[in-house]
Amino acid sequence: MSMKNIRTILLAMALTTATGSMAQSDLQQQFANPPQEARPRVWWHWMNGNISKYGIKKDLEWMHRAGIAGIHVFDAGLNTPQIVPHRITYMTPEWKDCFRYAVHIADSLGMTMAIPSSPGWSNTGGPWVTPHDAMKKITWRAVRVKGGKKLTVNLPGIYTTTGHFQNVENTNSPETFSQQIGVVAVRMPDTDIDIATLNPTITVSKGEPTVAQLTDGDYSKGTRVEPDAEGNIWAQYTFEKPVTIKALSLSDGNNRSTWNSWSAPLYYRLETSNDGKTFTKVCDIPQSGTFQQTIDLPPTTARCFRVVCQLPQKDKQGEFVNLMEYNLYTTSRINFAEEKAGFTSFGDLDQYPSRPDSDVSAAGDVVVLTDKVDADGRLTWNAPRGNWVIYRFGTSLFGSRNGPASPEATGLEVDKMDREAVHKYIEHYIDLYRDASGGNIGKRGIQYLLIDSYEPGKATWTLQMPVQFERRRGYSIYPWLPVLTGVIVGSVEQSEQFLYDYRQTIGELMDESLYAEVADAAHRHGMKIYIESHENGRQMLADGISVKSKGDIPMGAMWAEKRADLSMYECDLRETSSTAHIYGKKYVAGESFTADGRHEMCYTFYPGNLKPIADYMMSCGLNRFIIHESAHQPVDDRKPGLALAIYGQWFNRHETWAEQARSWTDYLGRSSYMMQQGQYVADIAYYYGGDNSVNGRFAHNHPAIPRGYNFDYVNPGALMDVFGYDGQKLTTKAGMSYRLLVIDRQVTRMTVDELKAIARLAKAGAPICGKRPTIQPNLKGDDAEWHRLVAEIWDSNRANVMENLSMEEALAKTGVAPDFSFVAADKDKATPDSIRWMHRRTADSEIYWVANAIDQPKRITASFNVTGKKPMLWNAENASIKPVGYTMADGRTSIDLDLDPYGALFIVFTEATDEKHLTIAHAEEQEVMTLDNDWHVYFGGVQDTPESIEMPTLRSLTESDDAQIRYFSGTAVYTRDFDVKGYNKRATYRLDLGGVGCMAEVYLNGQMLGTLWKAPYAIDITPALKKKGNKLEVRVTNLWANRVIGDKQPDKKKRYAWASYNNAFRASSKPLPAGLLGGVRLLCTPAGK
Repeated sequence: MSMKNIRTILLAMALTTATGSMAQSDLQQQFANPPQEARPRVWWHWMNGNISKYGIKKDLEWMHRAGIAGIHVFDAGLNTPQIVPHRITYMTPEWKDCFRYAVHIADSLGMTMAIPSSPGWSNTGGPWVTPHDAMKKITWRAVRVKGGKKLTVNLPGIYTTTGHFQNVENTNSPETFSQQIGVVAVRMPDTDIDIATLNPTITVSKGEPTVAQLTDGDYSKGTRVEPDAEGNIWAQYTFEKPVTIKALSLSDGNNRSTWNSWSAPLYYRLETSNDGKTFTKVCDIPQSGTFQQTIDLPPTTARCFRVVCQLPQKDKQGEFVNLMEYNLYTTSRINFAEEKAGFTSFGDLDQYPSRPDSDVSAAGDVVVLTDKVDADGRLTWNAPRGNWVIYRFGTSLFGSRNGPASPEATGLEVDKMDREAVHKYIEHYIDLYRDASGGNIGKRGIQYLLIDSYEPGKATWTLQMPVQFERRRGYSIYPWLPVLTGVIVGSVEQSEQFLYDYRQTIGELMDESLYAEVADAAHRHGMKIYIESHENGRQMLADGISVKSKGDIPMGAMWAEKRADLSMYECDLRETSSTAHIYGKKYVAGESFTADGRHEMCYTFYPGNLKPIADYMMSCGLNRFIIHESAHQPVDDRKPGLALAIYGQWFNRHETWAEQARSWTDYLGRSSYMMQQGQYVADIAYYYGGDNSVNGRFAHNHPAIPRGYNFDYVNPGALMDVFGYDGQKLTTKAGMSYRLLVIDRQVTRMTVDELKAIARLAKAGAPICGKRPTIQPNLKGDDAEWHRLVAEIWDSNRANVMENLSMEEALAKTGVAPDFSFVAADKDKATPDSIRWMHRRTADSEIYWVANAIDQPKRITASFNVTGKKPMLWNAENASIKPVGYTMADGRTSIDLDLDPYGALFIVFTEATDEKHLTIAHAEEQEVMTLDNDWHVYFGGVQDTPESIEMPTLRSLTESDDAQIRYFSGTAVYTRDFDVKGYNKRATYRLDLGGVGCMAEVYLNGQMLGTLWKAPYAIDITPALKKKGNKLEVRVTNLWANRVIGDKQPDKKKRYAWASYNNAFRASSKPLPAGLLGGVRLLCTPAGK
């Protein structure tokens, strides 16, 4: 080799080393002071016209001081009281002037700005939406006729009621719109009998319904049924002779919410009897997700059919049900018909299959009669022989309104399945804000649009549905419309397939018409867009990953209060991060720390009890916090001030710890910055199938991912469009890679297109673990091709297709070692959920994050799937970086980690090393002295407290005999002097404050050393400590809850706190520990060890 070549190689090596060092230096600098893209944002709610320029400026300047990088500006209502001299009405010139001022201030501070996709938080609606363009539902009326002759029938008028189901009225929406969809007749089996014609008697526990009322399809009225003398509520049909019943429908005005995705409660049970005395239970009746529940039954023959309420309503008069409909059917119906027809969107429909039955209407027994009906609803038809049910289908308004917005900003929600209507809506909306911002949309001013979680409800129709359905599914919807009522056409299998196609069409239309169109609009106007989807439960029929993939920044949510179902929110955030990873999006955002302030939760949060939630969110992949919420505070004489009704956080400039928040946002920013580096590392691509969402499928039972591996969820669109196999790894077009594709065991349905994608991967050699599907779900699906593909994938003896292996076995067979593992020193604390972790990879670094998920310290030995690189510990709480001892063996690196309660550390592997073992000696920390006595506490007379007090022994302020101190909220300044016996200049000294309620700023000898916001409340004080005459000052801030509780005491004549929501606490509520609680110690680590 020539000297020239040698010099070239050496120069390249030097440049590479220098570049790596520079990159590492930049990483460290940005970690210490995270950039704007890593810092949190807040949702800034302007509450019902309570706006002032004074408050705007003060809010934004505080946010900037507090380390907030951006704002999402919402108009909101929620019956907020007026606290300004006059309300500033939405989009009036005065409102626009205030908004333009906010844009100017935010821009001058370098803060980004976003607006939601409508006034309020959900979803896309406003007063400019016409009824024609609003959300709609399908409705029907039915009449029975006997054929074999020419008929002239005056059909019942279509329902014009605005509401969610049939003629159930939504009184919040006075607007109306209705239109006929079509008229369809179904020849029913000879066994199909209208039970009203059998003249049953109806008896109830207490009440006076009639058979006609309970079988007339009118949901606008009901009968109150109360308990009998034994406390039971029931309704009973008694027939003269035994009849065989195969299905029933029941409506009492109640329905289960899709929020939380809980299993259907068993509201009723069906009992039968032949003598009216001895009853036998037939089955339970699960509650519907809409206003009626239809279930099929095993063929049941009896004279008496009684439904018994197991979970009645209750009012001042006692227990009752409001019985609207109770229908029995002599032929089979679709099980959970209303839910399968899209009137709700639960993810558990596979648990409720319909029973096979040949006694149904043939597909050829359906006749579309729309062209035989005149303008007055008169049908003229030569009806073939048989018993026919004629359905007149119509559409009317669903009735949802955007909100919660100020009254002037509230109107109908736009049709989410009509792209043209959404286009008109969003262009008008953006034009409003273009004017309000003075044209500052795009690169400056309003830079982002946000679609919040979907909450407008489950619309079931759009005017373009027939055209769109046929274009997508390949057949006309009209002959199958009766299936939406629960009638079985062709066969149970065919009817279920049509319903699957119908739900898929709704989901696709929402995906394309709402999310894609709004995203396109944002991009047309130079903005980027955040997109949430389901948040909690399965809120719509669109797929969450597909929806979020339309956004530049996919977004999820996690609430913070005790009653929150964090398991559910983990699903939502995992779905969000999976979207980002699969589609190559850098940021994973999260609506963060939302809380329900009821149940004594208002004003009880601070960084210390929010950190476990923050870490939980990051363990799901989040790397951008959007704090919910920071209500605009227009005045300074109402504190804690305005809030988003019951919803927190209450993170605004009137929060007691507002000026101490920077240390908290620094932690969030540093952590987010590291989580934004490089690429996420995962071994498993977890496929959950179609006709569902992550929340719907896994709400309360997460996939049993083997310990030590990470994963992403995969939806049908991603599987079909972006996944490939490069011979070693499953890859996406954006560059993400995995080692194993797992098919969830609940995926029993797969379309031909899904199977084609799996077959392509299997043929290429991709490792696949999962059972074969058993159901071809599409009515016009190619059954032969479906079976061929199943056989090709699972019956070709491919070693890479592992149908009968567990995930652990499949990973072992594939040779994939755990990416991370740990052993706890205390074996009782070694539960899988007690340690959370993430792994990201850059060009030159492996970045792991390990978090303690319990409130006790933990020592673990952690093993990382890395070798040949030296680990360093990066602490996001204080930006410290320090070396750590390690052992490298068998391609892995093991480290002993000491984790604080709810502590978290980044372990960064960058510098190459040949050294296989490093031991770093740690001297044992020793207690020098306690400092629990002789404190001077200064209050400054705030809230009529004393100017100051002497505190001989530390205790919570809430234990004071002085009520003004006991219920004090704010900052108390603790001071005392001390000397250090045996002071050693070369030693390291820490101050441990022991118990603190809730945050503390530590000053020593006039030097501000830092803010402590979580346990352990300890800080290095070495730089400021001296041998004698140390002056210690600790400024301790507690929470507003104590003052609010104090103001509720019956003897309290003066109120010090004002909150727009003031019902969270009672006089008997217990105040929260406040101040220095005791256990203050000076600790020393000797030098030279």
